[in-house]
Amino acid sequence: MSFRGQRDAYLDIKRAAEEGDAEAQCRLGGFYEKGLSVRQDFAEALNWYQKAADQSFPNAQNNLGNLFFVKQDYEQALHWWQQAAEHGIANAYYYLGYLHFEGLGVDRDYEKALEWWDKAANDNHIEAQFYLGRLYAEGLGVGRNLGLAKGWWDMAADQNHTPSQFYLGCLYLDGQEIEQSYSLAKKWFQRAADRGHAEARFLLGDIYFDGLGITADYKKAIHCYENAAQKGCVDAQYKLGKIYQQGLNIEPNPQKAVSWFEVAAQSEHTGAQSALALAYMTGEAIKQDYSLARRWFERAAKGGCLDSLYYLGKIYHEALDVEQDDVQAREWWRAAAELNHTDAFYQLGCLYAEGLGGGQDLEAAQVCWQRAAEQQHLGALYNLGAMFFSGSGVEQSYGLALDYWQQAAALQHAPSQFNLGLTYFNGQGVVQDYADALHWFRQAAEQNHLNAHYYLGLIYADGLDIEKDPEQARHWWQQAAGKSHVPSQYRLGKLYAEGALGKADYEKARYWWELAASCDHGNALYRLGELYAKGLGVDKDKGQAKIWWTRAAEQGDVEAHYQLGLLYANGKHGHYAKAKELWDSAANEGHLGAIVELGKIYAEGLEVDQNLPLAQEYWQIAAEAGEAEAQYLLGWMLISANELEVAHYWWQQAAEQNHTEALYNLGWQWVQGRMGEQNFARAGAYWQRAAMQGHASAQFHLGQLYFEGRGVQKSLSHARQWYQNAAKQNHAEAQYYLGLMYERGLIGEKDNVTAISLYCKAANAGHEKAQKKLSDLQAIQRS
Repeated sequence: MSFRGQRDAYLDIKRAAEEGDAEAQCRLGGFYEKGLSVRQDFAEALNWYQKAADQSFPNAQNNLGNLFFVKQDYEQALHWWQQAAEHGIANAYYYLGYLHFEGLGVDRDYEKALEWWDKAANDNHIEAQFYLGRLYAEGLGVGRNLGLAKGWWDMAADQNHTPSQFYLGCLYLDGQEIEQSYSLAKKWFQRAADRGHAEARFLLGDIYFDGLGITADYKKAIHCYENAAQKGCVDAQYKLGKIYQQGLNIEPNPQKAVSWFEVAAQSEHTGAQSALALAYMTGEAIKQDYSLARRWFERAAKGGCLDSLYYLGKIYHEALDVEQDDVQAREWWRAAAELNHTDAFYQLGCLYAEGLGGGQDLEAAQVCWQRAAEQQHLGALYNLGAMFFSGSGVEQSYGLALDYWQQAAALQHAPSQFNLGLTYFNGQGVVQDYADALHWFRQAAEQNHLNAHYYLGLIYADGLDIEKDPEQARHWWQQAAGKSHVPSQYRLGKLYAEGALGKADYEKARYWWELAASCDHGNALYRLGELYAKGLGVDKDKGQAKIWWTRAAEQGDVEAHYQLGLLYANGKHGHYAKAKELWDSAANEGHLGAIVELGKIYAEGLEVDQNLPLAQEYWQIAAEAGEAEAQYLLGWMLISANELEVAHYWWQQAAEQNHTEALYNLGWQWVQGRMGEQNFARAGAYWQRAAMQGHASAQFHLGQLYFEGRGVQKSLSHARQWYQNAAKQNHAEAQYYLGLMYERGLIGEKDNVTAISLYCKAANAGHEKAQKKLSDLQAIQRS
């Protein structure tokens, strides 16, 4: 339309708008919003949209939502989009989903986002289809389902939605939950790349470079990388740098390598920053500049680049354009060594050996230790043995380690004698031999080596290749404990607590544990908490237990983290956030109970967003490690997902460990015919096992089987026995049926008094049939 024509249209629309026509008012708002035939004026646009919206014109309501969204007034945007959504505007559905997804103007709510995007997606809103796919792919607000994610991305991708095409490519490339297909990955990456998607172009390059489903084509790969790199893909920029630097299927070109490293480094790619810094440091393909090298290493180090930590130590040690500073060098190398950087271990050893940057420490200095060892220096012989035994900075060699320690042990070096004993005790590098271990520990103990006393106690306490002798264990541990050897103090307390010397003596156990606890011995702190938690030798006191377990947890005691978490979770007000923090720590150390509890927190949404996939992931880990409770809970989750075969497998695993709930539920599966043909005999076998462990419902249902003669020979006496067992645990149904037996005289003479007593108990628990029976019998008694 010509400007004149557009202007005439504007004037016509303006007249209609001023006369109150809602559609004209909305269109006029559009003129002001876009600056068509008038100066762009958002205030006027807002004014006209508002007039139309006040007349419930849907497009105006939607446009108001758009304007307020741009102004970041999310509450107003939410209001108007909700109005528009009531009139079926797909764009409003989409943005309502987006507000809930991001938590803008409302609490973040993935389920509501799913609800709105589902509506928009079904109205063919492409962005909604894409985001709906993301929810399913990431398991946000819904169970993770890559199949459904793929379905929505397929719909959007077929309409040339670039991100959906990229995500589809990633799905086919990874092959998770869908069949891996490099050809389909290539297809979708190509389509996304053709529309300018840099990451898709990069991954397309990987397909060509690695020959995934096709013959490798390095020329095409490099073309893809260059195209992606030019569009800002830092991974492509870094990859090009490595290709040109190392000459990977191309002529090496250090200058191009450095050029690409520099581009990626500016975008905070730590690998590229480190590579660029190294180029400045070595002067490879660029003018040597130690100052720039240091600056890039520091940036890379902040991003977690391990090599950069090492090279920063080298810069300070060698004074490369900085003042020589071995304190700094030691700090950088220590940081790198803590992350297992081999060269950093060696350089840090040199600093310790020379006493540079701090006190001398021969433990890390192989060259100095070797020279000293040649002069039969006992400390050097010992430390060289330790180096070769652990493989710290040298190739691991148990033979050389034993040789060095035996040389020192022959010269009555107690630490070397002890380490020889420990080697034979653990069977590490030699055939395990407790007799040889005992020999070397005695040698060291005679020189008052306290760790040797400790291990001698272990050998006697556990009866390792000798008869158990708790008195000998006490003798050795007492000697070491009296000299403040903390592990011996702990073990001595354990000896008393377990009654190895006779009756358990918790008072003496507490005495030794308190001594060990004063030195923050984690196990001692934990066991003291256990004494108070269980009231062993002291009054039961959860407050005191919490104090001790808190201290134990601070020392890294895993069981303390777990038990302390239970205290917080099961306390009067249920502090689940604190419990989760503690269980996270324990779970990281492999504590199966903590992993199970974390699963429960996410399953029930206890002070966290409910996350069933994550709960399942936790329970899967613990279940595979043999934790019965996790196997049971995982089974329940799978039952809910109708994955019966896998659920039954996990319940059977738990049942093999006599998990009562698993046994009980497996019984029901047989009754319901969900494990094959209905089989009351098999159900009864499972319920019998659960009932023997005191499971009230299993006891009741086992009684039912005997009462009705299903799967077992009918036996009213057996039925009565199991009803009674369940009734004692206040099982209302069991109380009711037991009452029936007494009322009808099925187990002797009729006994309405006992029947009424049982009905009364069941009735008080809300059992309606018992309430009616009670009423009937009482009426009979009154008549």
